[in-house]
Amino acid sequence: MRYPIDVSGRGLAVAALLVGFGAGLWRDLLGVWGYLCLAGVLVAVTVVHLTRTRLWRNLPLSRLPKTLLLYVLVLVVMIPFTLRPGEDALVAFAQLAGLVVGLFLAAGLTWPVLLSALTRAFSLLIGFSLLFELVVAVFVRQPVHPLVPREGEPVWTYGDLFRYGHVQGLVGSSAALGFIALLLVITVGIQWAQSLRPTASAVIWVVLGAATIVLTRDLPVLTATGVCALMLGVMVLARRLGPVARVVLLVAMGAVKLGVVLALAWSAQSAGAWADVQQHAGIVGVLLLAALIAGLFYRLWWFAVDRPLDSRGVPGEHVPMTLYPALVSTALVTVSVWNDVMIVTGGWMLLVALAVHSKLDNHRVGLDLGVPRRSFVASASAVAVR
Repeated sequence: MRYPIDVSGRGLAVAALLVGFGAGLWRDLLGVWGYLCLAGVLVAVTVVHLTRTRLWRNLPLSRLPKTLLLYVLVLVVMIPFTLRPGEDALVAFAQLAGLVVGLFLAAGLTWPVLLSALTRAFSLLIGFSLLFELVVAVFVRQPVHPLVPREGEPVWTYGDLFRYGHVQGLVGSSAALGFIALLLVITVGIQWAQSLRPTASAVIWVVLGAATIVLTRDLPVLTATGVCALMLGVMVLARRLGPVARVVLLVAMGAVKLGVVLALAWSAQSAGAWADVQQHAGIVGVLLLAALIAGLFYRLWWFAVDRPLDSRGVPGEHVPMTLYPALVSTALVTVSVWNDVMIVTGGWMLLVALAVHSKLDNHRVGLDLGVPRRSFVASASAVAVR
């Protein structure tokens, strides 16, 4: 299904996601400084696009998540008081860059268009990663190193596709590749459920995504897959229940998520995104990020389980489109226990986009959810008659 949008905006979104989630690819190709230059160009282009299209008007400070702004502010303020101010300054710059791109994704794209951009970027990364692994396994048959040497002599890929090893793909990391594959399965599955993608294409990409998850055999991704499956089942169940039962399920899922994160964080021995946040922003930063995620979970829960309202405020039928933001955020939070994907590059951009988008759309009616107007009006009328 095609949407009447700014083509340049969608292309910029796909490019931003490729640069963010494919960070390992660009570092292996261009080196660290080359990647930083590429990211700087991307941020500059994004600022120009936001200015030319006047999207800044869609981002009033009063409507942005306060916890997000305070978290970034704390990162910047803490720079002079840390043991490594140079490193922390670079981290703060990266967070600000991701913030700008995330604001663009939230202000410039509707939920269906954001879903389309995510699917396009993830399918490109997974498709070419599997092709890359196949070529290395068949023709090269030995480890491949980055084109630009780096400290520690990292290996781009070991070529273990046929040796039941941990494939790393173009991104050079089995953890990153597996996480991208999980997001691909989620986004393509939602498109398939809402008839926005042909069945054959959807099945192919879901199978490729699932196969990639198996080939990477990454514990955080496997755990996130199970948590997302549980979250999906609970949200579908909540749609069939009344308001009181939905609140009970919301509290229960919040408690389950908190328990899982705390248990995994304890077993991970203080690794992951939360340890990094404490290192750079202190306990205040940890509390602000936790508050940001709690608010995001609350908004996305009701976005997923409540019936969408048309422009007249009449409720229509549930649509799969409203499920994917909660599933993606669940995946981000779960893997954050082991690694820092939630607070760097693509993961941070996506977290900002979901937080801001859900905040801007809170209490709005007539949202574009990828449903043709006639179909939505008909479903709303049917619900009203009932």
